[in-house]
Amino acid sequence: DAIKTENNSYLAKELLDTTKDTLKEFILKTVYSFSKEFNGYTVYNSEEKYFYKLPDKNILLEGTVDCILQNPSEENSFTLIDFKSSNSSIPSNLYFEDEDNLFDFQMPMYIYILNNQKVPIDISNCCFFNIKDGKPTWIELENFELTITKTLDYINSYSEFINNGITSFISSE
Repeated sequence: DAIKTENNSYLAKELLDTTKDTLKEFILKTVYSFSKEFNGYTVYNSEEKYFYKLPDKNILLEGTVDCILQNPSEENSFTLIDFKSSNSSIPSNLYFEDEDNLFDFQMPMYIYILNNQKVPIDISNCCFFNIKDGKPTWIELENFELTITKTLDYINSYSEFINNGITSFISSE
């Protein structure tokens, strides 16, 4: 259908036409790998925005979650998935190590937001799924509590800076 769309340029139509078989093969391979890895799971939600307002603060946390799967063995247990296009787009700094090394806060913030919904979404597993090679990179949630706590600390610190009128964190020396 995209090939036949009148709004596409001649070049766009030709590009789509010449790559459609490759794109189809890539999509089928990715869906097969994902389905094999998560056989038995059901889709709870995908591409959904979630919000959580921190109590007693003027801070609204927001995130668009790629995919939440309901685990087959437990009714109220879910797996959080963030799709990535390659291994290089999967963060290497997933866990808090020390104050000098900033970690990736995407997953800890998502987990915190989901756990604090009116009906909490209990995340028991979490991964980045590389659509290029069809493999997950699992996050060890048992080692993630400190990272979630530090994420909230950073959010609160940032909020305090803003409330105090400080708009730059870089020294102007």
